[in-house]
Amino acid sequence: MGFCVFYSNIASSLSATEVEELLSSLNSIAVKSADKNTCTRALWVISKQHFSAEDVGKAVPSILSTLENVLNKDVQSVVIAYEALNVVIRLVEQTPAQMTDEAVRWAKIIIPLVVHSAPKVRLRAATALELGVPLLLQKQQEVAALTEQLMTSKIIGELNKLFSNKNETYVLKLWPLFVKLLGKTLHRSGSFINSLLQLEELGFRNGSPAIKKIAFIAWKSLIDNFALNPDILCSSKRLKLLMQPLSSIHVRTEALALTKVEVWWYLLIRLGSQLPIHFEQ
Repeated sequence: MGFCVFYSNIASSLSATEVEELLSSLNSIAVKSADKNTCTRALWVISKQHFSAEDVGKAVPSILSTLENVLNKDVQSVVIAYEALNVVIRLVEQTPAQMTDEAVRWAKIIIPLVVHSAPKVRLRAATALELGVPLLLQKQQEVAALTEQLMTSKIIGELNKLFSNKNETYVLKLWPLFVKLLGKTLHRSGSFINSLLQLEELGFRNGSPAIKKIAFIAWKSLIDNFALNPDILCSSKRLKLLMQPLSSIHVRTEALALTKVEVWWYLLIRLGSQLPIHFEQ
């Protein structure tokens, strides 16, 4: 069935009613089946379909309900989690308007999976998150609140563990995505932003020039974040924070020095007309 609905010329031959019935059946099979392989195959078909965006859009709420159900079963499955993420990716690509409306629901699905114990699931969740950021930002206030809650309760602690277990690049490439999603939430002082900054500090203090470089590049996202409010960006406290790695982290390679200068220049550009006032800092 998956191969049939993958081809647009076959998928387009089905009526809206037939598409609705087929997706409903697949949802039911995925939720009710006690067999892991059957559930996985049902999700696989949904992720491979090429039905019209209009027909699939109507089914987005029920498909997300299916994903919530299969991921909350007592016995967790790596292959089911992986296929569930493929479904999210397909829906983000195929039905962006409906997925924007349901942003909080699927953010709640994918964010915890970025720290899944299985590397293939983590990487797929990170891909889904990166792809979905533009849609999530359209519901930023609600998504930021959810992201802060999830990060405080679990994600930051798990990211620290991943960093310690030689997944430094993965963690530092995720960091800018979370900074984007959190938005002006990070303009508040407190333990949350401090715990988030500690992840970057691990990167800056790492002995590998390659890891340091990724940390410097990730720092641009915090500059962009503070630039959401010029008063925050130009406050002496925040500016001192942004300058800290640029002034205190010593680099020994030409490539790393160049990256550091690029980030420093990026900050100057962001300061714009306020640069002369803060030049001494």
